[in-house]
Amino acid sequence: MNLKKLNFKPIICKDCKQKKKHKAHGLCGNCYSRFQWSR
Repeated sequence: MNLKKLNFKPIICKDCKQKKKHKAHGLCGNCYSRFQWSR
């Protein structure tokens, strides 16, 4: 599951965008579940 290969943009809140991490645990709860759902 390489994020660079997937060309989608999950809906991420501003806080999470600022601390852009390669792994999903950089996201807050809401963004994380949206991220999981969008795979």
